[in-house]
Amino acid sequence: MTVLLEPTSQEAHDEIRRALAAPLELLVVHVVGHGYLNESARLSLIMKDSQEDNLLRTSVDIEGLLAQAGQRSQERAVILIVDTSFAGAAIPSTPPTLNNWFVLAATDAHGHAYEWAGEDGEWSSFTGVLAHLLNNGITDSPYPLVTVTDLAQEASEAILRHDSTGRQRVTWSGTTNIEALALACNHSK
Repeated sequence: MTVLLEPTSQEAHDEIRRALAAPLELLVVHVVGHGYLNESARLSLIMKDSQEDNLLRTSVDIEGLLAQAGQRSQERAVILIVDTSFAGAAIPSTPPTLNNWFVLAATDAHGHAYEWAGEDGEWSSFTGVLAHLLNNGITDSPYPLVTVTDLAQEASEAILRHDSTGRQRVTWSGTTNIEALALACNHSK
């Protein structure tokens, strides 16, 4: 596992290339930060050194990650988790050449991702909800494992409980053969 905290655009691009070159059967990329839609309505991640007048070159094209992964190996499974505003724009309009992919987005392509005060007084977010579900399990699930689809559905319901206005709508999409991929044990069982 590699974690990049406040990387520059070059550091992020280098790590993405390294991860895509690795002979992994499953690649999970979790992106948290400030997203924006570029001139082509593609989702990009603003980096520590991004320049407002040169965002195309100083940000990371999130939507392009799946396409890049498909160029390396069509057999690899890729899960892309995006916790940014406009995160749903990472869901490709044209399916990538990957056989197994899943995108779990904090919001739809036009919405903002929010933080809120949690029950324990701590601030929480989409990523916080995912961490809670993976650590504690899904109480209402009869299954011993948490799949990517279970995680997406439960995260969506949790976000709606915190934001009854519906401003933040969790979205997801992927190939049917990866939807049942287990990510964790269901610790509530």
